[in-house]
Amino acid sequence: MVRHAEKSGFTYDSPLSNKDSKRAEALINAIGNEKLSAIYSTQMIRTKQTAHPISIYKGIQPTEVDKDQIGELCQVLCTLHKKETVLVVGHSDTIPELFTCLGITKTVDPEYGDLFIVTFPSGGAAFEKSHFGE
Repeated sequence: MVRHAEKSGFTYDSPLSNKDSKRAEALINAIGNEKLSAIYSTQMIRTKQTAHPISIYKGIQPTEVDKDQIGELCQVLCTLHKKETVLVVGHSDTIPELFTCLGITKTVDPEYGDLFIVTFPSGGAAFEKSHFGE
């Protein structure tokens, strides 16, 4: 799970900055060797742009999820993708919401370039925080 790379402006649906288009490409180095079953991103331009390089590299068409439907995405992850590796590209507000839905009680404040590896050891959810790009 990653927060989108840095946006270029302050409009509701700002695209990525030129600098952070390179961060999106760095996601390939971070998770390119993982066997991804699916990629999910919200409908926002910046999440789609963050997911684009890895989706091309892996040959996986990202599934678009409405930013306001994170509960539904949680259900999909827990049913259709149980025991699979998926990439979710979200936002500073959707990642904590998804964590809560998945049963993670620790508070997170996602920054640009944060990479959260969520696992389900012995029935509960856990995560490790990493980083991608500069």
